[in-house]
Order: sequence, then structure tokens, then C-alpha cells
Amino acid sequence: MRLLALILIFLAPAVLAAEFQGRQVEILDARTSSQPAPLILNLHGAGGTGPGHRRYSRFDAIAASYGVVVAYPSAPGPRWNDGRWDILRDPEKAARDDVGWFRALVAALVEQGLADPSRVYAIGHSNGGAMVRRLTCDAGDMLAGAAIVGTTLLTEFECRDDTPIATAFFMGTADQVIPFEGRPTGWESVIPMNIGKAHSAPASAALLAARNGCSGEAATTVNPDASDGMSVIRHEFTGCAAPVVFYEITGGGHVWPGAPAIPPGRMRTLLGGPVLDIDAGAEAMKLWLGAPD
Repeated sequence: MRLLALILIFLAPAVLAAEFQGRQVEILDARTSSQPAPLILNLHGAGGTGPGHRRYSRFDAIAASYGVVVAYPSAPGPRWNDGRWDILRDPEKAARDDVGWFRALVAALVEQGLADPSRVYAIGHSNGGAMVRRLTCDAGDMLAGAAIVGTTLLTEFECRDDTPIATAFFMGTADQVIPFEGRPTGWESVIPMNIGKAHSAPASAALLAARNGCSGEAATTVNPDASDGMSVIRHEFTGCAAPVVFYEITGGGHVWPGAPAIPPGRMRTLLGGPVLDIDAGAEAMKLWLGAPD
């Protein structure tokens, strides 16, 4: 914890690379005073790292406009234990307690005076989004809000918490890695392995809305930047105990909305072009904290 304590000397946006319980984590402190601030956990996808995702998601600038603290951790493996390994009967991977590690990290940042424990939020992409889903189910008392980007909900994962949580959900209709239509057998993906049975994106959104007791839905189409060849249908659920918004990205692939374009080539063909109509991080922050000052 001595490394994390160094963050307290900064009262302007600053980044500290630290080690916490054997794992690497980058902490952005964008507070404008010494008071505890909202904490955002921003999680990378499978194969990624905290520093790489920090650059890719372009979240630092958004965080600075709100004056918050952001943690960009790196998963061992590098893959989060998002709950699928119990389902797929891989006891070695399933044994790793990522939920406990996040609880400990949040507690440490609260103890250091950086984070407000009543305003902790999590956002993640792909496997990171699935880990956010697991946190809402196994550590829902810790979170005030969640955002799931580029993944749908596992059909066989039991969610043990139904506390309403403000939730944003982003999925592209042309995602080849995590199919919008779901995975009935677990094999429906360009990934040549069983990655677990999953609901379709609309069914996932309906489950998130049901958790929050929503009674209706209003859909609007937005397309502020036609140059990306995509548009976004914004499904805002109504009558909810906590807000739920589903962003259906027509033509979108397996990318973080608002991230820079992947260079032309095999990975661009696989993952898709950039989504310019919305920024996932900005939309999540508006849902959780309102417009920045």
C-alpha cells in the first residue's frame, strides 16, 4: 500500500503505476481537491492490460472533466475470472478470486482517502465487461453503477444479487467475437473454443432491465457522425428503480465505442471499424454522474 499512498500528493491529473496484492494497476487521480471522489474501475478485455486499455478507451480525458479517480488494473492470465470457468469446469481458473481482489482494491483506495465508497462504478470491455457483470452479481453492494461493453450475459451464470444498479450496455450488431444473437452452444464465435453459452444482446438488455424493475422502453436512433457507416439505437428503459440504457450499435463490431480506429489489416477486419457516434465512457459517466461541470 505504500505505492498507492503516493497518489495523495497529487491534486492535478496524475497517473501512478503500482502493484497491489501481486497485480499491476494504474491509478489516475483527476481530483481537484484532497476530498474522496467517485472511483471508476475500468477493465480491459481478454489478452489486454490496464495500461493498454487506458490508452485504447481514452478515458483519462473524460475522468478529468469529472474530477474522479480511475483504476486500470491488469488481470492475471491476462483474463478476468468472470464466472464462466465454473460453468466450463476449469477449476484452476475458477479458483482465482477476482471479486475479492476488487473488494480489497476498493477498500484500499477508500482507506487512502481517494475514493468515496458510496460512489464506486465499474466499466469494462469484452471479458472486462463480463467481469463487471460478475461484480454486479457477487459484489453488488460495492457498486453504484455499471457499464458492460461488447459482451452479452452468460446463460448459465447465476446472479445472486438483484439490487438495482444504474447500468449502461453497449453491443454491436456485427460483432464476430461476441455475437449479437447470442451463443446457444458456446461455440458461436470466431474464437475457436467454447467460451460459454450466452443470451442475445436484446435478451441480455431485458435481464438487466428486469433486475431494475423496469416496466417499459423508449427507443431512439442517433447518428451524429454518418462517416463511420453505423448508427446507434438507444433503448432507454422506463419505470426503473435505477436507470438502464441499451446502446444497439447497428453495424458495430467488437470495439469500444469512441476508441481510435484499429489500423487496416486482419485485426480491423476481425474486430470492425471505429464507432464515432458515441463514446462508451462518456455515455456511462453521464448516466452515473450527469453532465460534467
